[in-house]
Amino acid sequence: MSKFKALRKELYCILNYARSLTNGLVRQWKKNTGLKKHRTLEQVIQEASEQTGHKRCNLVGHSFGGLSSLIYTLENPEKVSTCITIASPFNGTTLADLSYLFLPLGVYPKTVSQLRRGNDFLKRVQAYFRAHAGNFEGTSFENIFSIHDEFISEEDSQLKIFAPDAENVNEYMIRGDGHGALMHNDIVHKRIINLLTESELPTIFLHGFGMDQSFFKKTFKKMKQNYESVFTPENEKKIFMFTYDFTELIKAEKIERWYKRTFGEDMLKMNLLNF
Repeated sequence: MSKFKALRKELYCILNYARSLTNGLVRQWKKNTGLKKHRTLEQVIQEASEQTGHKRCNLVGHSFGGLSSLIYTLENPEKVSTCITIASPFNGTTLADLSYLFLPLGVYPKTVSQLRRGNDFLKRVQAYFRAHAGNFEGTSFENIFSIHDEFISEEDSQLKIFAPDAENVNEYMIRGDGHGALMHNDIVHKRIINLLTESELPTIFLHGFGMDQSFFKKTFKKMKQNYESVFTPENEKKIFMFTYDFTELIKAEKIERWYKRTFGEDMLKMNLLNF
């Protein structure tokens, strides 16, 4: 029954987020025609630092946004205090090629190569995380995934599986919620609320593939119904949302350099890592 329940909730979420998906695609089309530019995560972090006076921040990412958040944190742990990932494809997804459906709309998703299940890019990220797990003592990782996620398998959305010895990685397994509906789960809301109330640092939210920042605006609108007292003007000043370019490749220059230095050019040496 849980699968059917999750499917019903997910169908509602798909309709609810249709506008966010449309907006996200339109903004990408405008970028391709030179009518719109996107800010990068680095630019928004710098903006948050200037506005709040803090050199570190928290990151919260859903789906592809969670993968982007994780990679940025791995390469810049001195800038990130807490990284929360939700329904994220750490080992890719078998549905990655569906993003090519955006091609007729004039949106070219270069990132499809990084979203295919078990691709080399993600394996290098996983290897880096495993090798450096003990070096992130000042950063905490929280991952929330659902066994009823229709886009990403349970195995591919677990973070602990890639760094089993990491003591600063906490995971929450959810039942009964699909990929989008997971954003309305009580556990997700409570983790976000904890960040806003317990941390003085700015928190930056990254939406998933195909979406725009209104994805999180809808999330906060529902959260305010149950946690109205938390959304004070002071706390809202710590919230940063932006529409980023989900079609461009995620940059992981530090990870790539480390991999090349450690294993050389031969990608087949990844087999030594037992992935």
